Amino acid sequence: MGLPHPDPRGRPVARAADQPDEEHATWWEVLSVLLKRPSFETWQAVVAHRHHPGPVHRRFVAEYLRVRGVLVYDSPHAQQEGDFLAAWAAEETDIEMLVKVLEAFAEYEHPGTEDIGLRYADHPDVRVRRQVPGLFCPWGASLTSPARDGLLPLIRDPDARVRLLASRTAVHDDALLSPAVQALLALADGPDAGLRGEAAALLAACPDRSPAVADALFALLDEADPLTCLEAAYGLALRDDPRATVAYQLIVDRGIGDADDHRWCRLWHWHYDRERAAAE
Repeated sequence: MGLPHPDPRGRPVARAADQPDEEHATWWEVLSVLLKRPSFETWQAVVAHRHHPGPVHRRFVAEYLRVRGVLVYDSPHAQQEGDFLAAWAAEETDIEMLVKVLEAFAEYEHPGTEDIGLRYADHPDVRVRRQVPGLFCPWGASLTSPARDGLLPLIRDPDARVRLLASRTAVHDDALLSPAVQALLALADGPDAGLRGEAAALLAACPDRSPAVADALFALLDEADPLTCLEAAYGLALRDDPRATVAYQLIVDRGIGDADDHRWCRLWHWHYDRERAAAE
């Protein structure tokens, strides 16, 4: 897609670029203004900064496209936007910029996401590999055979975060369920409390009903983090594991349960049904 020269509609980008910190309030203010201008001309004026010599300008373009992918569900130009990101991802050589572009591209339902994911699945930089799993089977689509081949090494990646992200995608695929669960079990027993919590959530909801998963969930009830404990209890209730009785009491004692939380509701109903059955 040819890019126009910047015009006055691209001036907000320069304003955001005056603040190199992406967390600065100015970035969101500018993004909010641009998102209220849905014309294709405004979009073109912003992405014209794609080749700006200033890296902050380019980072802002990537962030603008990411936010559009999240919030603009019915863009009539979604195909062109995806094409633009696909071309950018294929050409980008700066690692930090590539990470931003891949993160944005994952928010688009585009036929080229898998090809880009496969392109970078064995990238030497872990920051890039962490973005790859999100490019496979986006929007709930089934994994293709090439995508499975690309994900399997990532499930066994040296980096724990890559393994977690790859398993998050793979755990819903019958062919990759077993290696994904093995990776999650190792993470659930690993040294990183944050990863243990995320692994607990994936193990709780996954279709694997083996004793190994139930045992891992029961062990996670000892975690200090309340959400990890709640995920583990929820997983036990889903499996109709009798140890969910212990989990229920633990959740009650710690005051973790919330009536609006689907995990607590499932555990509460499991306990209620069990109590009623015992009384009959």
